[in-house]
This record gives sequence, C-alpha cells and structure tokens, in this order.
Amino acid sequence: APLTLAGNAAQSHKEIRFESLTAAIAGASVRVDGSMRLTRDRKTALRFKLAAPSLAKLRETWPPMKASASGAFESAKGRIEVRDLKAALGENQLAGSLLLTDGAKHIEAQLSSPRLDLTPFFPQDKKAGAAAAGAALPPAKKPEQKKKFLFSETPLKLAPMKDIDAKLHLACGELVLGDRSIKDLDSNLRMDRGKMTFDMRATGAPEGT
Repeated sequence: APLTLAGNAAQSHKEIRFESLTAAIAGASVRVDGSMRLTRDRKTALRFKLAAPSLAKLRETWPPMKASASGAFESAKGRIEVRDLKAALGENQLAGSLLLTDGAKHIEAQLSSPRLDLTPFFPQDKKAGAAAAGAALPPAKKPEQKKKFLFSETPLKLAPMKDIDAKLHLACGELVLGDRSIKDLDSNLRMDRGKMTFDMRATGAPEGT
C-alpha cells in the first residue's frame, strides 16, 4: 500500500513546526502537531494521534484488532519520553508513560488498564483451531497435567539485556490469558545488568518476588 502525507510544515532558522501533519498507509494513520528545534540536540516536542482499523492489515501475523493511541512525545539528545499515553487495542484500554535515556539503556514505564486480554497475541491452541475450522482432529492423547503457572516455565534469554536497566510497573483490574485470569494485579518488573526481578500482588494469588 502506498504511503501518503498531508498537512503543514513551516521552517524558520530556529525550528520546524508541524501542524496536522498526517502519514497514512494501509488504512492506518499517524497525526502529529508540534515542533523540532534546529539545534544540536534536535529537541522535539509533539502531540500525536494514531489510528489503525486492523493490525492485520499492517502485518499478517498480528490479530485483526482495531488500535488507537494518543499522547505527548518529547525527545532530545539521549532522552525520549512519552507522556499522557492513552491507547486502545480492541476492547483493551491502556494508559501510562514511557521514558528512555542513555541510548535506550535505561527504561522506565508506567502502565495501567481496567482489563487487559492478551489471548489474541498468543498462538491459538491447535486443537481448538482445528475444531473451529471443521478439520478432523488427531487421536485423543492422554490428558496432560494442567500447568500450575500462568506463563511458560521456559527460562528467558537475558544475555542480550545485560546492558539494560529497566523498571516497569503494571496495574491492571484484570489480566486475561486464555482460560486464565488474574484480578487486581499490581506488578513490578526490574532489569539490572542481566538480572531480572519480578514481584506482584493480586486477588487470590500469593505475593512474592
């Protein structure tokens, strides 16, 4: 699909100002208003608004889910910040902020949501998918013991993250993944030189790190 641009951009000897500058492709669009200084740090301050009728139109492996986002974007030498973020993925609502400094080696994020359903972003169960398509199912296997953890027990590869210092806080009224659900989730994830620590509190779940 072709990329189209519309809107206004005016340049002076100090900065470039953008007014209703909109880029659109495959039905998705991004609109920005703000300015970029013509100085050594190239400080940029923008208000943005993004809308996509279907993520699947942008990438086949993504779910056919409507998405939108708005907020404030600021960048300068060694620093990128997103504030007043309000986003929607299908029925999921998200709000928060993001800060990247030191060449994205230091990351801080605050996210909150009344209900976050991650099911569409994970591979569908093969048995359920075949049944939905009307395909013949293979011979029934011996039932497997139900996993006692919400997420995979496979160890994460942390070596590529050894130089990253990150802090992520997520507060969620309900987190859904398939047939599993966590209520009143309040969690913190910390990455420090390849070491990851995680703690959470949730209704009906043991607290811990």
